[in-house]
Amino acid sequence: MPTFNEIIDVAKKHWATYRAMKKSYTDVCALACRDLPIFDSEISIMVDWYMPNRRKDKDNIAAGVKFIWDGLKQAGKIPDDGWDYQGNTSHFYTIDKDNPRIYVTVMP
Repeated sequence: MPTFNEIIDVAKKHWATYRAMKKSYTDVCALACRDLPIFDSEISIMVDWYMPNRRKDKDNIAAGVKFIWDGLKQAGKIPDDGWDYQGNTSHFYTIDKDNPRIYVTVMP
């Protein structure tokens, strides 16, 4: 997932560059949640960020959650990513230099 600073840098270049980035990451997130059930009420997500090092601030890292919520909506798992369906988002951060990754837990 891109960091907040990376998103800003891309958005400053040209609106179409940001649109392409958003589409790419949203598509990946939508694909990753293809086996989830469809939710018709509010859900919350817990995001476990496993980072390779501590070079990026946690708040900078967390900006990628935008693409996760958009991916849930795009995949049809929630009807909308507004207040009626988007509950709380919890973030947990761990360093794993050998296997950086992201785990997302969806909770009804």
